[in-house]
Amino acid sequence: MGQHSKYSFEMKLAAVTKYLEGSCSTESIARSLGTNGTRIVKWVTLYQVLGADGLKTSPKFSAYSAETKHNAVCDYLSGKGI
Repeated sequence: MGQHSKYSFEMKLAAVTKYLEGSCSTESIARSLGTNGTRIVKWVTLYQVLGADGLKTSPKFSAYSAETKHNAVCDYLSGKGI
């Protein structure tokens, strides 16, 4: 079963761009989208870490190798995580 997002990639990217340009606060963006500021902060963080691809919803759940999972945990514990 795939993931479905209430917000399109384009909406997320526009919200992140507005925030990063400094033209709007997370709260004002959130109000205009009918969500909360925490969600906008999450999108901004994803964008900063993964680029625009981080805002895309995957069509299916991903399966990761044990090595990838191990590396992700190590990165997180060393402070490289989100």
